[in-house]
Amino acid sequence: MEFLAGWIAGQKLWAWFALALVLIGLEIFAPTSFLIFPAISAAAVGVLVLILPDMAWEIQFLAFAVLGLISTWFGRRWLKRFRQETDHPTLNKPIARFVGHRTTLHEPLELGEGQIHMGDTLWQAVTGESVTIPAGTTVEVTAVDGTVLKVRVVESENG
Repeated sequence: MEFLAGWIAGQKLWAWFALALVLIGLEIFAPTSFLIFPAISAAAVGVLVLILPDMAWEIQFLAFAVLGLISTWFGRRWLKRFRQETDHPTLNKPIARFVGHRTTLHEPLELGEGQIHMGDTLWQAVTGESVTIPAGTTVEVTAVDGTVLKVRVVESENG
């Protein structure tokens, strides 16, 4: 057992590079542009341990923490320059296209909850009021909350 503990203690250089690779791998599968900066910090600490092999583990962790915070802060600021604003704010939110659309209820909304037809799909809908809205009533989608459409009754245009 002492042999294993000694061997692991002697591998501190490679542990930092392994951590960097694991973080890069996680970044590949969850592209958030967040894990790449701690990965760079882990690799930098690995290089520091390569240059200064007698560096205490406390100093290594401190260096990783400080480098991680600094690189993440600067990296996020740097990445903001490449973020593009879109003239289509609902581009990746296809359900948001229903806001403002009207439909006629095929079935009542019991106590303000039920399903409505939008296009060829049934969607969960809520009114925010605990009243039953009868079938045949025209409703308008006012907002979207996840996959639930928030609707309101459209007043009759005849009076």
